[in-house]
Amino acid sequence: MAHNRYFVVAGAGHWLVTTEGRSMAHVATQSEAINSATVMADLMGSMGHSADVMLATDETLDLIWTYGVDSLAMPLARRRLKSLPRGSRSHVRPAQRAL
Repeated sequence: MAHNRYFVVAGAGHWLVTTEGRSMAHVATQSEAINSATVMADLMGSMGHSADVMLATDETLDLIWTYGVDSLAMPLARRRLKSLPRGSRSHVRPAQRAL
């Protein structure tokens, strides 16, 4: 079963949702990007794939939603499941393919 990881990242005056190195959505606000990423991940999960959403900021990379664990409303509450300091994730790139 494939794992689909969606990244929400800030751009220059906008927010991006990316997966596997591809831009999937380009929106104006962080909450729109989180909502879009969650809907995409939920769709993949409903098709039998594992899926989650990561929020990348300057300081951390946070796992904010996981299919089968969180409800669709959960990202809006910004539950932090995993928060890593920026320096400890130098090997992680927001557009990398999930293993």
